[in-house]
Amino acid sequence: MSTFLFRNRSINDFLDVLASPASVPGGGAVAGLQGAQACALAEMVCNFTLTNKKYASIESDVREVLAKLFSARNEFLSLMDKDAEGFSKLMEVLQKPKESFSSPSERTKVLDDAFKLSAAAPTAMSKLCASLVPCFVFILEKGNKNLLSDALVACKALTACFFSSVENIRANVSYVKDKAYVENVESVLKSRISDMNILEDTLKRYV
Repeated sequence: MSTFLFRNRSINDFLDVLASPASVPGGGAVAGLQGAQACALAEMVCNFTLTNKKYASIESDVREVLAKLFSARNEFLSLMDKDAEGFSKLMEVLQKPKESFSSPSERTKVLDDAFKLSAAAPTAMSKLCASLVPCFVFILEKGNKNLLSDALVACKALTACFFSSVENIRANVSYVKDKAYVENVESVLKSRISDMNILEDTLKRYV
């Protein structure tokens, strides 16, 4: 079990810790919270769509999207903790004296592994965001039109989560010496950015 459990803190408590000189929570936790908020707001749009008889013909589709959003919301909250855990472990490695490693190559390998671990949670966030694009396009195009502004905010929060995650990934990967790993990360990110562009293009039709 995580030692952080940010989801159990009050808003004020979380923001106070975020504002403090503590190394965690940081940008990764903020990104995860953006994703969770995006899902929760999109869920609200779905629920108001379900209660409106005008949208009865798409009820099964709305319920399917709603279930995916609920699951993703909880995953984002868990990833907030995993990000803090990964960064904390990275800091432990960075604070070890060079003499504690048997050789420079061992230190390089340990550091690479630590930076990769620190990049794992934001990588998962970016993957989750990209997988949710069809759900967010759905609420924009099919959801209750009385909640269009909420749908737009939800979509913008998801894109904020995604591009925040990309920044966090690249911040860690920039220190990794494993070239094959770095090249693979950039290739995956390029594909996910392309997926997110679908949502951004859809947004342009409404703003």
